[in-house]
Amino acid sequence: KEKVGTKMALGDVTTLNITVMEAGVRAGNDYVYNCVPPSAKMSMDVRISPHMDPADMKALLDGWCKECSAQSVDDGDAADAAVSGENKKKHKLTWSYIGSQMGDEPPMDHALTATDAKVNPWYGAF
Repeated sequence: KEKVGTKMALGDVTTLNITVMEAGVRAGNDYVYNCVPPSAKMSMDVRISPHMDPADMKALLDGWCKECSAQSVDDGDAADAAVSGENKKKHKLTWSYIGSQMGDEPPMDHALTATDAKVNPWYGAF
């Protein structure tokens, strides 16, 4: 976090940018309006600061998922009497590393780009 009187430096910030969101209930070629979709998917581009441990980012995402996951009501609850079948299932928010689709685990080390033009001539072009 930026403190009064200090400037942010290269690599001080971790960013999360939504790149794709997919949700909705389809009816033919259109979407049904005023309907809560049964599921949704989102892709994010996450750039972790070199000052942040990647394991801390994993813990942060895990914590957000746990916090946002709605749990179903106990079967004995009176408010649950009208809820049936599919709606009784637990709604769970999860995340996965895109490389996991290829069997990779989330990287727990930083892959830093050298900013010295002598080491990385491509960076010198900027």
